[in-house]
Amino acid sequence: MSTRYFTDREFGQRPAISETIDDRVWGALHALIDMRVDSGAFGYRFTKQCADGDGPCGIDRRAFARFLEAEVPGIDWPLNSREVPETTVVLDLLEFCAKAVGEPILGSYHSYQHHYHMSWDRAAGLATLWPK
Repeated sequence: MSTRYFTDREFGQRPAISETIDDRVWGALHALIDMRVDSGAFGYRFTKQCADGDGPCGIDRRAFARFLEAEVPGIDWPLNSREVPETTVVLDLLEFCAKAVGEPILGSYHSYQHHYHMSWDRAAGLATLWPK
């Protein structure tokens, strides 16, 4: 994730000098993962089915959490924004998220259940894994 601000343009971009993930970076990653969960993007792999069988309608948060904890030892769900995991664990978390993401495509609105039926575009999800 790269954002050029005034100081970068005026004085040059600061070099990346750390190989560890600190609390500021962890806070941003935590927020971005929460945003992608809320958008339903991880429903690509962890699909929630409509209660009346009309098709996919989002992310199965319970399955996401269980698989995350099984596949990425050292991480607990929900993520704790104040407790920074080891850098290697965070990198595993990011790979887990990349394997599960797809850009949500809203289909028809199901008024009785108050949700949209969804599909996912895998390529677009990977390209926009982290919103700009």
